[in-house]
Amino acid sequence: MFIFENKDATQEIEFQNSNFSKADSLFKLSKDLDALRFRAPEKFNEIINEQAKKYNVGVAQIDSIFKSKSPHGIIGNNLMVDHLHPNVEGYMLIGKAFYETMKKLNYLPKKENPQILFEKQDSITRENFVFTKLDSIIGNNVVTLLKNDWPFTNSKSPLSNMELLNPKDFLDSISLKYIENKISYSDAYLEAATINLRLDNIIDYLDYMNILIYKYPGLKDIKTAIKYFYEQRKVNPQDYTSKRLGIISIYNNDFTSAIKYLNESFKSNPKDEEVLYNLAFANTKLNNIDSANEYIRKCLELNPKNSKCLLFKKKLLETN
Repeated sequence: MFIFENKDATQEIEFQNSNFSKADSLFKLSKDLDALRFRAPEKFNEIINEQAKKYNVGVAQIDSIFKSKSPHGIIGNNLMVDHLHPNVEGYMLIGKAFYETMKKLNYLPKKENPQILFEKQDSITRENFVFTKLDSIIGNNVVTLLKNDWPFTNSKSPLSNMELLNPKDFLDSISLKYIENKISYSDAYLEAATINLRLDNIIDYLDYMNILIYKYPGLKDIKTAIKYFYEQRKVNPQDYTSKRLGIISIYNNDFTSAIKYLNESFKSNPKDEEVLYNLAFANTKLNNIDSANEYIRKCLELNPKNSKCLLFKKKLLETN
């Protein structure tokens, strides 16, 4: 539910008394009378339904769906960021509702069956949605700043953005810099990617880089992006060690490049267990089983208790 400043408001009293149906009606009336212009009055829904009936057009009943997904049937912060805009989960529900309504009314093509069932499409979309923790933090921070000014409060908060948002980690700090127009959106993503790379969080690094490339197709791929940002002096080439490039290549299923980079790293540090393990893994993917066994042997010579290498050796023995 949305929290109102006036704790004596009738809608709040009805809600606290568990009169949820009456509270919902009063919350909607409050929304319709709100001084904030970013709102969708209930009259809009009446007009939409009237016109749909008049012209025999299908309507996705988003309001009913949102109510069914909301505590006590009262739509609030769980699916909305203000009196008009849904949050990410809200938009997901809207997309699903549109599809199901079109399917129910036979608006979809009938010539071919879907290659992927809708239920699976929905889960795949959620798993691969181009949206990161940084996007979520930026969105939440923008809403926090919005709701600390009129008409959500009687006066603008005396706190600075730094005090109000209270950044706790590097993603919070990047978000603050972006909100204050100190860096661009692409640079915010690049900074998040670079810090994750320096922390050797390769999966998170790749998430940010791949989404950056998705949003800016001119970058084409990670190699092109690295070259571009290096030329713009926005990345440090020392961050891209042979070891890291090798691990990045493994995650991108480029095992030939992975072996090339990891061999370079091995020559400079032949006692790096992680490099040896990844060389074994990459060689297995290219069916170079003898080489894989050799790297696992070297890894276990360095550390006979290396659990990853022991498990990998067991799997090699089982498959060969």
